[in-house]
Amino acid sequence: MRFYRGSYALRIAGLSVLVAVGATVLGGKYANAVTVIWSNMTEYSLADDSTEQIVVKNGANVKINLNGKTLRTSGVDSVIVEKGATATIEGDGTVTAEGTGVAPIYNNGDLTINGGTYLKDESKGAYYAILNHGNLTFNNGTVKMDNFTTSSLVDDGYYDFANDKEHKIGYVSGVGQEEPTMTINGGTFTGGAGIIKVDDNGTLTINDGTFSANYPKTDRMIIMNNHVATINGGTFTTAGGMNTVLMNRHYDGGHNEGTLTINGGSFVGQKLIHEESYDESSHSSTDAKTIVTGGDFTKIDTVKTPYTAKTNMPVEISGGTFKKDTEVEPAAEYKTIDIDGGDKKVVPKDYVEPTDDTKKDDKEVTKPRAEEAKTKESDAAKIAAPNTGAELDQGSMISGFMALLSAGLAVFAKIKL
Repeated sequence: MRFYRGSYALRIAGLSVLVAVGATVLGGKYANAVTVIWSNMTEYSLADDSTEQIVVKNGANVKINLNGKTLRTSGVDSVIVEKGATATIEGDGTVTAEGTGVAPIYNNGDLTINGGTYLKDESKGAYYAILNHGNLTFNNGTVKMDNFTTSSLVDDGYYDFANDKEHKIGYVSGVGQEEPTMTINGGTFTGGAGIIKVDDNGTLTINDGTFSANYPKTDRMIIMNNHVATINGGTFTTAGGMNTVLMNRHYDGGHNEGTLTINGGSFVGQKLIHEESYDESSHSSTDAKTIVTGGDFTKIDTVKTPYTAKTNMPVEISGGTFKKDTEVEPAAEYKTIDIDGGDKKVVPKDYVEPTDDTKKDDKEVTKPRAEEAKTKESDAAKIAAPNTGAELDQGSMISGFMALLSAGLAVFAKIKL
């Protein structure tokens, strides 16, 4: 196996490259930057710490192992996955980008992250740790921001979809995907003036993970949704001046739908949902909609607090557990009931809480039936055993043996001691 180590100090196991301008291209040639000599290889492992940008080209399907190393770039995004490319990043290691307007991860393709730490330090330039304009699945790892003042940790979608000239801001055909998606199945997300911002045409699904922010101001939230977001699980914790967990808002009906669905998860903060109003009639959170079907909100004081008296964003609550003294207005056909521990939950209006007598009756009925079924199963096993050669315990065997002898049958069976 050969390595080439140039002035940019990158060695990738299994890949021989000729470094020209400090960018390593995986899966194809990149003019005036890198010549990939063994272009048919699909798995790469960082052999040393590196300061070179990695670009996964259109048509490539590669796996990158960080291998406990640090990839640190200056003035450029650390890892770019182009539209039409597929990449998986795994292993321990750190990826960080220094400079304003650059991110450790800039995805336009199909990217899966299974490990690693993705760090942005805003004292060395403000921007996101992850910018997603493609399809991104995050299974495990850490996304972190230090010394943050202005930027969200992750941006999923376009800041201004209509801007077709600047691909990091708007949708540029051939560069990004029209409808970016991000799915989070685990991992830790911490720091930033807001954790995840769902921008124009972005779709976010959170199934699990830990999300926490300690921001000194109240105008940022952990999840700031402008289009479509679904939360099925995870833990969301605010601290510092940040006291509201979620924001949901609507700008226009096309690229900013403003639909937030909460099916599960655990939430910690003073307020659950932040409302925001705008002077223009087309920019109103009254057109946004939040649907709550489940979740643990027992560490939340207020479900929603309007930013101004003019807003009245609908929140449809058909499930979830809340503090006893939290004001909750269930959706039609739903109600709240008290539960053990002094909290309450939202249930259908026709829900009937089992009484102690009902529970006792259920036990008395269920137990004999279970014992009867067990007896029948045991009897069946005693009869079947001599014919099938099945092994029996000693007590069962003797009982079955005597019963069959009394019927005039000679039975030979193995007794398992």
